[in-house]
Amino acid sequence: MTTRVELDGDSIPTRAAFDEFFRLVDRANGGDEKEAWALRPELDVVLKVAEQLGDFGTLVRNSLVTSITGDQLAMREAIEWKLGRLRAELAQPSDGPLERLLVERVVLCWLQVHQAERLYAQKLGELTIEWSDA
Repeated sequence: MTTRVELDGDSIPTRAAFDEFFRLVDRANGGDEKEAWALRPELDVVLKVAEQLGDFGTLVRNSLVTSITGDQLAMREAIEWKLGRLRAELAQPSDGPLERLLVERVVLCWLQVHQAERLYAQKLGELTIEWSDA
């Protein structure tokens, strides 16, 4: 698989490369030992793609950051840097899956709360009693 695109900074296969992967699977399932060995390095890539596409925490974070920054790339980088710092402060190298999941959730909640407070502060002068009844 030589044709690749970028997703989350990592090189992943394109549709044509996936098609070739499944051809490898078919040949390996047909008894071709050489093709079975050729699958091994590709399995890591395919699993990484599935993991990235199914990582809803990252999808939500990216959507929220994009809604905050729009096309301001410097602001996006600053926010991602801050989130990385928070993650590093909260996480330990010995953390298990539960601790890693909780750290990611705390970082995402931190971002969501600050975004909500920012939006509230921007609208503060426009809020009325009628608005609170909605």
